[in-house]
Amino acid sequence: MKPLYSLQRRIVLHFCTYFLILLTVYSVALVFGLLQAQDVAFDRQIRLTTEQILRHIEEHGELPELLPSLMTVTDTYAEIPLPLRNVIPETTPGFLEINETGLDYHAAVAEVPSTGQMIYVLHNVGALEISERDEKLFLGVLLLIGLGVLAVGWTLAGAMSHQILRPIRSLADDVRKLSFDTDPPELSNHYASDDEIGVLAETIRQLLERIAHFTRREREFTAHASHELRTPATIIKGATELLREQEPASLAQVERIERAVTRIEELINTFLFLARQDDSGEAGSCDLGETVADVLRAHQHLLDHKPVEVLFHTEQAGTLPAPEPLIWIAVANLVRNAFQYTLSGEVEIVAGDRQVTVSDTGPGTTESPGIGLTIVERLCERMHWRFSLDPNPQGGTRASLFFDAPESPAPM
Repeated sequence: MKPLYSLQRRIVLHFCTYFLILLTVYSVALVFGLLQAQDVAFDRQIRLTTEQILRHIEEHGELPELLPSLMTVTDTYAEIPLPLRNVIPETTPGFLEINETGLDYHAAVAEVPSTGQMIYVLHNVGALEISERDEKLFLGVLLLIGLGVLAVGWTLAGAMSHQILRPIRSLADDVRKLSFDTDPPELSNHYASDDEIGVLAETIRQLLERIAHFTRREREFTAHASHELRTPATIIKGATELLREQEPASLAQVERIERAVTRIEELINTFLFLARQDDSGEAGSCDLGETVADVLRAHQHLLDHKPVEVLFHTEQAGTLPAPEPLIWIAVANLVRNAFQYTLSGEVEIVAGDRQVTVSDTGPGTTESPGIGLTIVERLCERMHWRFSLDPNPQGGTRASLFFDAPESPAPM
């Protein structure tokens, strides 16, 4: 079923509306023209008859006995029926059309040239004009013809719009088949360059070329940046191992450096994953409860010297069909955000069935910005997970991460 406001349906509706307006105007003009032609015929007939009567009087000195049907003539004004006498002048020559209630006449007042006598010619056209019943029948026939022509027009409009939109559908199919991993093809070569479709195809090709160029530059930058970041991270990691062996007294500082390096490696891996266009390397599985527990151990130092209680619950967490590093990164960003911004109170982490909820008593969502939540949102978009951030009823923030795709809306 075509959408209600599809381009093809709009073309058909506009075409048929335009066609219906023309048909209505033509029908009204036809009816008006028919009535006008009828009046012109009656007026022409009474003029010709009046001329013949005047010639007959000049030749024979009397009124003719034979006249056309429904037509009378008199030379005595008093013989004119009273209702007509109210509208027909007695001494002013001319031709009149009388449309009074119950009266439908064409009349002529003429002067005999030789005697100056006035004659009055009356034509009762009411019996000749189209009756109300005939008018309704005629309008009904016009309506049926109009509906038939409109049905034919609808069919023709559908066929014409299909032909008109064929190159647009072809262009849409070509664009749909494109891949950002390859250079965009010359779309405009398949369409005429001097029409609107060709111009649109060339515009789309230029846009795709810019997108492909931007994507290529982003990949190259990500690859180069990750390489440049990995080198100093590796050096720092090696140096901390040496420091751990040589300077046991500075063990706390060495651990801080190790955590910073781990954070850098985590960010590098996350950015590389988000920059990839394909889905390679996304298979795997992990124990959700163990992964969350490992995240808590890795970030416990953020609560040093803070009066914050950590509550951790696992409710049938089970195994997730997702790579452990991505789960770790997503949960770690939520935990880190809660630990950093909660100065006192408690942080509650619940690992349930395919979901993790982190609730804190910190300052709330408006005062907890950072790249961590943005990374979580990007991971959810990429992995088709769900993420929500809401106020905690006890104060602070509640962040929920659901490791399943959102349900599709029911069809309308």
